[in-house]
Amino acid sequence: KEHEPMPKLPPVFREFCNICPPDFVYPTIVGLLPVMGTLTSYVRADYIDYVEQSTTFFSCIWAPPGCGKSFAKRLVDILMKKIKVRDEINNIREQLWLIDTRTKGDNEKGQDLPHVMVRIMPAINSLPEFLEKMRDNQGFHMFTLAEEVDTFKKGSSSGGADKSDLFRTAWDNSEYGQSFKSASTFKGMVKVYYNILLTGTPGAVKKYYSNVEDGMVTRISICEIENQQFAKFQPWKRFTKKQLEVIDNFVDRCDANTYASPVDMEDGEYQSYSNSSKNYDENVKWKFALKAKQHINMDWLFPTILQWLEEKRIEASVDYNQAADTFRRRTAVKGFRLGLVCYCCWAKVQERERTIIKDFVRWFMNRDLEESLKMFGEAYNNLQNSVQENATHHNSLYQSLPEQFTRVDLINQCVKQGVH
Repeated sequence: KEHEPMPKLPPVFREFCNICPPDFVYPTIVGLLPVMGTLTSYVRADYIDYVEQSTTFFSCIWAPPGCGKSFAKRLVDILMKKIKVRDEINNIREQLWLIDTRTKGDNEKGQDLPHVMVRIMPAINSLPEFLEKMRDNQGFHMFTLAEEVDTFKKGSSSGGADKSDLFRTAWDNSEYGQSFKSASTFKGMVKVYYNILLTGTPGAVKKYYSNVEDGMVTRISICEIENQQFAKFQPWKRFTKKQLEVIDNFVDRCDANTYASPVDMEDGEYQSYSNSSKNYDENVKWKFALKAKQHINMDWLFPTILQWLEEKRIEASVDYNQAADTFRRRTAVKGFRLGLVCYCCWAKVQERERTIIKDFVRWFMNRDLEESLKMFGEAYNNLQNSVQENATHHNSLYQSLPEQFTRVDLINQCVKQGVH
């Protein structure tokens, strides 16, 4: 199918899309959403219903084996390099605390647990650890890359906890928590800010998202890399010096808007820190104080979102496409959040930049809805039609009975109408 021509792109999106092969342009955009959403976690904005939104995204890229899904890791390595360094340092602080605690005698008091901020979480982690880190991140997003959906599925049920409710909660940035009578596990409620990037093969992805009634299918931005079987190899290009400068400026700007102090270190400096520092939680240089979050006025994007929602409502009603009517609403929220990420791609946003954002958001919403319906639309419509048929069937059953009827009357009428 021929897709709508891509509009002019904001910086960073433009840089990555200019070096990737044509078949990877939309998958690259989908892959960038949760990565850039984590970097721009310092911004918030009110949606058309005036409920505050953050830059939360769940993305899933699927393709047969050997089709190049591993490009997702490149996005993370390039854009999250500063976050990785901060995470490494904070992990060292926590590890040193564990060593210190184990070496203390029963009558010796060790230092208090350093509540460290770790942004990148592995695909497999325990629920108490996840909630503890979410609390320590103080409303800034955590991020997970799972290069195999199966790995993420295992992590979602590790430790006997099913995290599916947690993920749905995370998309809305609602509160989640637990309460156990134990001093050794997390207890309490936290607001969840979490970005997810998954890749996988068609079979694994379809199996993971097999339940179309699960709210995750409307929350995920999903896309397929066009089948590369027997296709001529299309290499990625190398970034130019100017493109790297644009990307580095974006990363630096996000870092400066999130943390009160920069990461000014030479490679490997934090390794010497781990070997030499005994007072691991007294070294202020590595505490990474956070800045206040910024609230952005995005009212100028409302007309674009509302017009698109109405157009898709009319299309869905004409076709009586219940999937399109349902999915369009969440797609509009994704589009708004994309607009918020794009706002951060420039140091200053004026009318020219707003026009680029509006066009890009509208293009993205069209493509996101198209991909969602291609993956889930038929199954969702079949399910809804089945539910409605059953409801109509049972309504006619009760209408055929008198106002007062016995259980025997009901059973006889069921047999007569073939209801089991």
